[in-house]
Amino acid sequence: MFRLNSRERAGKRAGRITGKRTGNITGKRAGNITGKRAGNITGRFTGIALALVAVTTLSGCFGAPTSTGSAAPSTQPTSAASPPVGSTPIAAPTQTPVPTPTATPTPTPPPAIVDPTVLFVITATVVGKYGAKVDLVQKVYKPVDSTASMTKDTAILDEQCGGWEAMFPTRKFVTTRVTSTIEPGTGVWSKYDPIGVDMNGYPAWSGQYSGFQSACATVVVKMGGLIHGVVPVPATNSANATMGWARIDYGFAIAEDPGSTSAPRKGDLQFTACAISLSDYAKSASTVAAKWATQVQSNPGLECRFGVGF
Repeated sequence: MFRLNSRERAGKRAGRITGKRTGNITGKRAGNITGKRAGNITGRFTGIALALVAVTTLSGCFGAPTSTGSAAPSTQPTSAASPPVGSTPIAAPTQTPVPTPTATPTPTPPPAIVDPTVLFVITATVVGKYGAKVDLVQKVYKPVDSTASMTKDTAILDEQCGGWEAMFPTRKFVTTRVTSTIEPGTGVWSKYDPIGVDMNGYPAWSGQYSGFQSACATVVVKMGGLIHGVVPVPATNSANATMGWARIDYGFAIAEDPGSTSAPRKGDLQFTACAISLSDYAKSASTVAAKWATQVQSNPGLECRFGVGF
């Protein structure tokens, strides 16, 4: 089990995301044939083998056949017997060529960040049970004193994250833009296949999403839509201080509510690609964030997440 939103404040956790495996077959075997034999032929053909021994023994009891007549022995050199006239000669067996191993293709690195306002970009691809393939992008922006939509952002923070101002008496704001694009011709996405997106801490959201367990936490992406998120961070040392942008978690994962009767079944969803591209600013501002570029996913295929919680 794992949680997509690992909040650092005590006593409050928001969306729990499952760490179950899409196909957990621990202790089970699809075809357990231990101790069985497909064709047990022990003891067969014993009679045939004895008969062959007997024939060989009898043939050795008689002398080699003698020829009659006075023909002179042949002076031609001995050679291998020629095949009968009209028959097709048997070709000598040829050695099966050994295939040349091919190198494992190198994954395409994420594009470099050129927008000076961006901290990093997470990209992922997830496939649903009906074959729909969705490209997910979470773009996270540098902390600012005031956002481009500060009035709206303040309103959603007040509505979803009561008490946030007391937690951050002096503050900056980090925003995120989340997009989800269904690749044409790949199928239909089921509304019962929830994918959560996170920017934990005290996040507030607007756009095409649905709630997941509680407000001010993880939300579920409505595929094909756009989501805006905002989270307050400390004004001083905005990256590395407690609740700083480099001390919280981001990304996507399969969202499963244990109490839901419409949770996705094992194997329904699969992440097939996952990457992060960090700006030079992000790497220089935090040695913690710089390591995200080589961070290994704890549950490959079930998530695409980066941060200090894994």
